[in-house]
Parts: sequence; structure tokens; C-alpha cells
Amino acid sequence: MKKVSWSSRAELVGSTIVVIVTVLVMAMYIFGVDTVLMTGLRWIGILASIS
Repeated sequence: MKKVSWSSRAELVGSTIVVIVTVLVMAMYIFGVDTVLMTGLRWIGILASIS
């Protein structure tokens, strides 16, 4: 380890924003797929509706 290369503040902020946006997009995608699957399973009668 002769030389350590640290990321600049701008690179760290940029990477952090990318990670946060990616996590939010994936969470919305999974929520959407889950909602569609639950609706479909309720519609065909496999999953009981919660009243």
C-alpha cells in the first residue's frame, strides 16, 4: 500500500445520491410487483381478501 487514493467529496456525494435513488426505485418496483401479484391472486381466488 504505497499510495491510497481517497475519493473527493463530490464523488462521495454523487455516489451516495446514486445509491439512495437506486434503493428508492427498487423499493417502488418491488412494491408495484407485489401489489400486482396480490391483486391477481385475490382475483383468481388463491389469496383470501383481508376485510
